[in-house]
Amino acid sequence: MALLLAFFLKLVMKQSSGEKMSILLIRLDQTLGDSAMNSPLLRELRRAYPDAELSLVVHPRIFEMVRFCPYVDRIHTYDWGTSLSKSLIKRHWLSLKFCYQNLRFKKIDLAMVPRFDEDHHAGFIALFSGATRRIAYTERASARKKILNAGFDHLYTDILPAQGIEHEVERNLNMVRYLGFQPQSEEMEFWCGKDDDAYAKKIYLEHGIDLKETILVGLGLSGGYSALKRWPIEYYIELAGSILGKYKNRNVKFLLVGGKEDVNLGAKFQEALPLNTINMIAKTSILQMGALLKSVNYFIGNDSGAMHVAVANSVNVIGIFGSSCHHRFGAWGVRSHSVSLELDCGPCRTGHVIDRCGKCIYESPKCMDDLMPNQISQKIDIEILENIRPFTSQSQ
Repeated sequence: MALLLAFFLKLVMKQSSGEKMSILLIRLDQTLGDSAMNSPLLRELRRAYPDAELSLVVHPRIFEMVRFCPYVDRIHTYDWGTSLSKSLIKRHWLSLKFCYQNLRFKKIDLAMVPRFDEDHHAGFIALFSGATRRIAYTERASARKKILNAGFDHLYTDILPAQGIEHEVERNLNMVRYLGFQPQSEEMEFWCGKDDDAYAKKIYLEHGIDLKETILVGLGLSGGYSALKRWPIEYYIELAGSILGKYKNRNVKFLLVGGKEDVNLGAKFQEALPLNTINMIAKTSILQMGALLKSVNYFIGNDSGAMHVAVANSVNVIGIFGSSCHHRFGAWGVRSHSVSLELDCGPCRTGHVIDRCGKCIYESPKCMDDLMPNQISQKIDIEILENIRPFTSQSQ
């Protein structure tokens, strides 16, 4: 049905061919982490095709993450809501409408869908865009995708195979490799505006923080969409206490970031260490949070968007993992470490049939409860922690 609709849509779309190659990249995840891990692909795609017109389709929640991206020429938003609640016909209609409204006057040479897991809309957008060449990962990438995206391989001209366990950054960059280009860098990037940098400076000034004299540690208490990914707040407080004990003669502050679902966690931490806490949970935009994280010496946090944004800011990061796969979603890069007990019940010890746990077999997640604060403190590089990190601006 989708192929038939694409044929009729092509008849009514008045697409004109331009001198530049036109690339459409469709990434409809709603999470900050997925968007941050997609940043190397955008950069390396621009390096591969410096003169191409590169358009990006994202979910409205992620627009701020790419708003100042220097590698794309145009950004479209597509709100798919809760995809599984929509019928196939509804998804066809939404995708058709989007392509007709936004792409009907432009010939697309290459459409790319880098998401490895199931995606219920991106494939239709790629098809209905009229792109000559359409690239995606196979519907056989996982057992779940094989069921939910059955038949989707027919929507594309080029199918990438699933080749074992790889980090999301590597899987995204495989798109560039498939096109015949070798990435020059695998580092993640974060982009914000001058107003966001100014906001960060203002906050630090209001809290009396001299970034040249302060040891600033960012903490990500959130577990993102899953409570199973949360390291106990009591452990964060104990870890912070041990850092304070080690540096009694230094000004040590803990910057808390997160969303509204993390407010209670932040309040508990601040109650325990009121004089050393800068609690910015649920008080910033995405870009303001990223701007604040630029100046931390270290970031320690659960598998969440904040952790990946810290990595994208070239911060030294320790990611705490339990119910999600650190091989696939871990803190990326040479400045980062991921800590996990890899229990027998977790995804990394069960053949990666799934890459995250939807429920726990214990009353409380053992993978987090058994990971003691001293095991995290042992991973902290003291030389890096003591090295003051100056405020740097990467704003556009």
